[in-house]
Amino acid sequence: MKFKSIFLALALALAGLFVFAGCAAKKLTDEHIEIGGDVPDWLDFNYVNHVARTDGLLEFEARFKNKTNKDQILSYKVIWFNENGMTEETILSRWVSTVVEAGRYLTIHGVAPSVSVKDFRVEIGDQSDGDKKRLDSYHNRYSN
Repeated sequence: MKFKSIFLALALALAGLFVFAGCAAKKLTDEHIEIGGDVPDWLDFNYVNHVARTDGLLEFEARFKNKTNKDQILSYKVIWFNENGMTEETILSRWVSTVVEAGRYLTIHGVAPSVSVKDFRVEIGDQSDGDKKRLDSYHNRYSN
């Protein structure tokens, strides 16, 4: 009888552990989404879709939601990879800061810069001081 009670207690503890581990795993998103630092607790990842278009370009759409009743600022950038895994710089390769309104969705959409692009990654996080101060021609070329 005592053995059954201990076994039942262990089984319930393991089940609880899997439930909590499953909840934590929801913060993991997709191989195409990288959230730097602490995952903002207000940000909810919904989905990412991608397709190779008939013209050979890769196109994607990623969707997030602001779960709070307060506007939030989010920074992101898109990194494109060619068939060799090398990055290809584009206008989306710089950090973009945007306001995600309370309770609203943010959709990030991108089309690859060339047919040689075979993969992508959307980075969510804060701009580093180096990103903010970068003065090379590529990053200033598209600034307002």
